[in-house]
Amino acid sequence: MRVLVAASLVFFAAAPAARADIFAVADTLDTTLHSDVVMVDASTGAQVALPAGIDTSASESHPSISSDGKKLVLERRDSGTTRILLVSLPDGAVMDLFSGFEQASDLQASPAISTDGTIVATGEAFRTSAGQGFPGVTLTTLSAPPFSRAQRTTGYALRTTGITKDPVLRGDAIAFKLEPTGLHGEIVVGTGSVFTQPLADDGFSFSHPALGSPDGTPLVVYDRRALTQERRS
Repeated sequence: MRVLVAASLVFFAAAPAARADIFAVADTLDTTLHSDVVMVDASTGAQVALPAGIDTSASESHPSISSDGKKLVLERRDSGTTRILLVSLPDGAVMDLFSGFEQASDLQASPAISTDGTIVATGEAFRTSAGQGFPGVTLTTLSAPPFSRAQRTTGYALRTTGITKDPVLRGDAIAFKLEPTGLHGEIVVGTGSVFTQPLADDGFSFSHPALGSPDGTPLVVYDRRALTQERRS
């Protein structure tokens, strides 16, 4: 029996209007620090069974679900390889969003699906030119393969290499974490082609952004971690 010792809720999704269920997906760690994906009915707190083939001996993490509950994306790591999987619910059909060649040449990670289930954002290494790094993410439009892809970059350069991770989409807005090499995590938010300067503070690391607009005003929520504490900002 697997005992869960940690869980990180990464995305909520409301089911269609005909259903009252609200689902949450999360990645969890057991006592051996093996990562798995779970789904919970937030209305009842009961864990919902996922299709066979999702919970494997590999490490599954970074789940994200569409608002109709029909599409789930996640990251699977096994024997040095990283796969970005699109899972159809409830039948459990699994598809790789990137080929092995694509992952070997331009590694994609930490996927997030848009609420309407049409686009998946993935983090990646900074694009580099003349010794500068240009942060961004890849957007994959979900259609019949081959998938259509586009880059969404901040439009400004950093004097370092690094990676982006933890993207989140809401309408035309996007937020993600910057992880410059040797530096703390930072958060950027963009609408259209305009991005904020990184949200950063010496002594703190920022991560896991989420977007909302409860009263029509754009809102970003994130984790801010100091050396000895972690708090929600």
